[in-house]
Amino acid sequence: QDHLRHDGHTGTDPEMFVGTSDGKIINAFDFLPSSGASLSTYDQRGGIFYDGFQAEMTVRHSNCHAWVLDSIQRCLHKLNQEVKKVDPNAKILAKTVIDVDYESLQKIDDKFAEFGCDPSLNVYGTIAPDLAENPREVLYRPAGGHIHFGLQNNADMTEQNYINIVKALDAIIGVMCVSMFDKYDDPRRRRLYGLAGEYRLPKHGLEYRTLSNAWMFHPFITNIVFDVARKAKHFGLKGLMRFWRTPEDEIIKIINTNDVTGARKSMRKNKDIIETIIRTCYEGNITSYSKPGEAKERVEAACKMVWKAFYEGMDSVIKNPTDIESNWELDKNAEKWITHCDGPHKNVLKGHKIYMKGGKLE
Repeated sequence: QDHLRHDGHTGTDPEMFVGTSDGKIINAFDFLPSSGASLSTYDQRGGIFYDGFQAEMTVRHSNCHAWVLDSIQRCLHKLNQEVKKVDPNAKILAKTVIDVDYESLQKIDDKFAEFGCDPSLNVYGTIAPDLAENPREVLYRPAGGHIHFGLQNNADMTEQNYINIVKALDAIIGVMCVSMFDKYDDPRRRRLYGLAGEYRLPKHGLEYRTLSNAWMFHPFITNIVFDVARKAKHFGLKGLMRFWRTPEDEIIKIINTNDVTGARKSMRKNKDIIETIIRTCYEGNITSYSKPGEAKERVEAACKMVWKAFYEGMDSVIKNPTDIESNWELDKNAEKWITHCDGPHKNVLKGHKIYMKGGKLE
């Protein structure tokens, strides 16, 4: 556990789709500005803009994930407000991929039809997404949920350090998310983006580009993905992948083919390591907030809950993963959102108490 102490800021730039109650997609470029003129949230720490068909969010980065989640909630709330100006019944969709009508693709401007992202680097060398030469022939669009790590102050970082981190992220959070999003990740996304090993090296450090936006469907899920990913970063940086029991080629296959069975097999092989990672994330806080004699039971419950979410799927602990508006308190009762992501259903510290009573998070 001593090797997994965390430092540095974490952030994300997730993308979301929006649509009407009858399933019609509302193009983000029809009601949002470009990135250069993004709509700011009220605290000026985040913004929303179009990135093709999807809405993209720029959120606050922090070494405290609760503050990052506050910023995500403000961006989602702003997006929810803006799309309801187009259609009062519109909503943010729990989709990682949308279908796009062929005729519509032929009519829109090139800047809306093209794939907006520059190519990624890949730690496995020859692997590259199958980007089509003509984006107007690709009748779907994916959304990403990339994780950013602040590493610019680590003067001793080498190329091999970055490679080790990305491989650890793949083995741990990449594979665990294949399991958790069994019913929600659309495999088509990885024909274009999000293959195993994808990353970039922005000025602030490292961008891990393998995950979809599914971890944004509920704040509890966002919390645990952030927390475990940060530990995975240190796992790789400290050279601990020598203890991992799943071969690299299996990790690549699990991610690139959305192999849920393989993901859960890998989790079972490495359960003791994963449980140590999860415990390191939450044991200190839960113990600090526990009454004498309660800490052990509460820590065990929290660890079991997080494992269950990753291993059995997020709907094993979340009542309605697709109801993004309610999950993030985006409706007329948005003031119910408690700062520092501290609502009773929104984080591990509070959520495990509901789990202990046999309930699911809302």
